[in-house]
Amino acid sequence: MGILFDYNSINTKIRGLGKYLLSEENYAEIAESNTISEAVVYLKRHPSYGNILASVDETSIHRGELEGLLQTSIYKTFTKIYRFANLEQRKFLDLYFIKYEIIVLKSCLRMVFDDRNMDLDLSYFQDIFNKLSHMDIVDLSNSATLEEMVSKLKGSPYYVILWKLHSLSSPTLFDYEMALDNYYFSQMWKKHDEFLKGVDLKIIKDNYGYKMDLLNIQWIFRSKNYYKVSASDIYSIIIPFHHKLRKSEVSALIESSSTDEFFSILENSYYKKQFSNMDSKSLEKIYLYSMNQLYDSNVRKYPYSIASINTYLYRKEYEIDRLTTLLEGIRYKLDKEDVLSYIM
Repeated sequence: MGILFDYNSINTKIRGLGKYLLSEENYAEIAESNTISEAVVYLKRHPSYGNILASVDETSIHRGELEGLLQTSIYKTFTKIYRFANLEQRKFLDLYFIKYEIIVLKSCLRMVFDDRNMDLDLSYFQDIFNKLSHMDIVDLSNSATLEEMVSKLKGSPYYVILWKLHSLSSPTLFDYEMALDNYYFSQMWKKHDEFLKGVDLKIIKDNYGYKMDLLNIQWIFRSKNYYKVSASDIYSIIIPFHHKLRKSEVSALIESSSTDEFFSILENSYYKKQFSNMDSKSLEKIYLYSMNQLYDSNVRKYPYSIASINTYLYRKEYEIDRLTTLLEGIRYKLDKEDVLSYIM
């Protein structure tokens, strides 16, 4: 009864939120929009976005404002879940929130690297970050240079990460983003067992373990085949942890001399079912399919567990990714069937 009691209240809240996630039919209906204005009008009628978009003028809303408002819906639902969480669940959510801090930091980094104004209005997120973060994100977004931005992070773990890179000869935006991603995964991997136990511990270990393995496979392949990164440099940028993919297999993938050899290694690994009879174009689809299957499986098997929180947050974030892609397709007049086939 203890577990049921721990998750009963928050599960009720999550089930309520889950009713308002976009359906496949919703995506298809949005795809019928000829303009962004039409798509915004549709979203205004949807319970998840009606309040957020109520005050905007759909005829003049610009890309950054729309993306910021859509992203706000993630943080608002995160805050609602946080409010219903008990102490142990909040410890997990505090750790999870690192992901959102890093999303903001990446936006600021792109701004200073491209020497342009912030396209994403971070003031939308300020209230939520004031409660859960020590970063002043609006102040960060006003940074004119990388040096100024990094200096504003003093006292946070991000200052040390970014300063180390800043002291190198010519770090790229990719270097900074990979360092931040690696920090997030290292924190999740090292600290989740400090407060989770039993089924909750197993769920998060498997979830992030599979995610790290599959992301490393993608990054290694892209680094080798698209960007011609040397093996020594690949070792330095991948996530330094592995789950079902053995350390020797990671090394073999990095050192592989051809695409055929790369996929041959995968077909003899734990992930052989996912990667049998596939080609390089399938990597991202396999990652998304595998993660969707894992999240859905966890919440079905263990409904009264951390899976309820973890799976809902994943679904909401995935919804915003798909919706953003769909809106970009509408903006650039892409074939709706092509865009739908991609996001579905």
